Amino acid sequence: RRSSSLGPVHVEPAQTPKNSVNKWARKLLFATSSPIHMTVIVRCATTKGDVTIIVHPEWAPVGAAHFLALIAAGFFNQTSGLSFFRVNEAIIQWGAYDRRLDRTAAWASEARRIIRDDPPRCSSMRRGQLAYAGGGPDSRGSQFIWCLSPNPYLGREVWEVPFAEVESAADMAVLDRAFKGYGDMPPWGKGPDQGKIMQRGARYLAKFPRIDYNLGCALAPGGAASRRLAVPLPAPPAPIIRSNWLPATSWPVLMLCARMSLATPSTFMR
Repeated sequence: RRSSSLGPVHVEPAQTPKNSVNKWARKLLFATSSPIHMTVIVRCATTKGDVTIIVHPEWAPVGAAHFLALIAAGFFNQTSGLSFFRVNEAIIQWGAYDRRLDRTAAWASEARRIIRDDPPRCSSMRRGQLAYAGGGPDSRGSQFIWCLSPNPYLGREVWEVPFAEVESAADMAVLDRAFKGYGDMPPWGKGPDQGKIMQRGARYLAKFPRIDYNLGCALAPGGAASRRLAVPLPAPPAPIIRSNWLPATSWPVLMLCARMSLATPSTFMR
């Protein structure tokens, strides 16, 4: 496993008496339909350094809760890491993983979860914001996009509502150092194909030795709920829904359709 400065990450927050943060986190992570009333500080380790993230449930209650549930389930702490498989001057797209691991992994059920969209709250993403990489209404799951530069085309769709941002310029500098030499994904660049990542995993990614990885994410010590919102939030939209993965043989067809649709003006600025 690649080294991580996060240390061991538990499926559930450690329980200590009189620790309201842990009690809150435990309730939140396993009841994602409940309103969230606090911002949450998360630290993610990458091959370029640590990134501190402020999760804003007031921006996207459903998306924020699902992200924290993935952390609790251990999804981000896979042995092989999660690749930054699509990196250009505008975005970092990451989260694709070897689907064969899905059969026995403790995080399997959460990784397969598809959530409903949050109400749109912005016309575009700002530099340093984090959103899901969806493919249509109610398609958010376990892939994500970091915005590296202001992008009028990204963030307009309901599945691209940001739910988090970097804490500081130093954290943004870590993301800026992500390797961009492979360019965009095919057919616009020579980067990895996410369909092949999900079919072949680390064996396929070995062909791209310089790509960067997310190595793990955890609630930051003492910062799991550092700031309480002044105004109570409404309950999130309709409960999250589940959707089983399609057979592996379906992914090449889906990827071809995605490429054909992206051949016209894309939601991603390239």
